[in-house]
Amino acid sequence: MRIVCVSDIHSRPLTTPEADILIIAGDLTYHSSDKELDAFEEWLKAQKAKHKVFIAGNHDKKFQTHPWGTEQFLKRVCGPNTHYLEQTAVTIEGLVFWGSPWIPKFNLAFQLRGPRHAREHWAKMPEKVDVLITHGPPHGILDTVKGGKHVGDQQLLEAVQRVKPRLHVFGHIHTGYGQVEIEGTTFVNACVCDDDYNAVQAPIVIDWPTSQ
Repeated sequence: MRIVCVSDIHSRPLTTPEADILIIAGDLTYHSSDKELDAFEEWLKAQKAKHKVFIAGNHDKKFQTHPWGTEQFLKRVCGPNTHYLEQTAVTIEGLVFWGSPWIPKFNLAFQLRGPRHAREHWAKMPEKVDVLITHGPPHGILDTVKGGKHVGDQQLLEAVQRVKPRLHVFGHIHTGYGQVEIEGTTFVNACVCDDDYNAVQAPIVIDWPTSQ
């Protein structure tokens, strides 16, 4: 099974490899405008993937501030093979996917108010998750900004250590791009944009044996 991972598209031109499952871990847009959402809809339809799963990011503020404004958008985009996750799960090809856009306090949308709020939020994560999709990274994993500071979510890390997903896909921290395996979980920071918002970082491809 081929899973292609991207994040932080920010409405930039991008072509993804053919996939069984395409994951987009938020920041679909830059300004969350209707024009950008319409462009994302057309882009998503053009990607060659059997299944498509996406979440919002902090730049996609309309998903939080005007959910009724995105309702028609999601009705058009989502269907049997395309799924938007927001504290929700979906099972695809026998794998349980769960997604959430929330991040530690930063800017724009989906801001956790502090450690207590974050701990309460991540406690809602199901015990059975094969593929976790969050917008931000867990603390200490592919989460360094320029200067080397770790800015990931400590409470998310604790939830990941509890649930132990096989794959955790995220973005948000453009300089953290890459992948690493730790204690049985493959972590992927799939940001395609660099810190200057140029889409120069390639989609990350995960090939899993179909027997898993």
